[in-house]
Amino acid sequence: TVARLLRLSLHRVGIGVETTDDAEQALRRLDEVHPSVLVIDDAAGEGWELIRSVRSLPGRAHLPALLLTAGEDRTGWFGRMRRPKAETMPMPFDEFQLQRTVSRLAGRPLT
Repeated sequence: TVARLLRLSLHRVGIGVETTDDAEQALRRLDEVHPSVLVIDDAAGEGWELIRSVRSLPGRAHLPALLLTAGEDRTGWFGRMRRPKAETMPMPFDEFQLQRTVSRLAGRPLT
């Protein structure tokens, strides 16, 4: 359901969306798709690890990422500082905020 909402919302502002079902499939598809932004649904709680894995790949160290979080962040200050740099957005997301954030991360800010 989240993938369909993301696809519809971002399609409305001219951003193409490629979705995958799991982290392993996403890592395999990176070489084929060459995304300008990652949007990750962190419902399973593994989003930070996926971002870390992507950033360790050659040529992907600075790929912008948006992590859609399902709940409150209970990680302490030190834990947050050790995370890879990425933006977060709570779920359920606001469609316009999502569009603005992904557009900005892709280098195509909405006017």
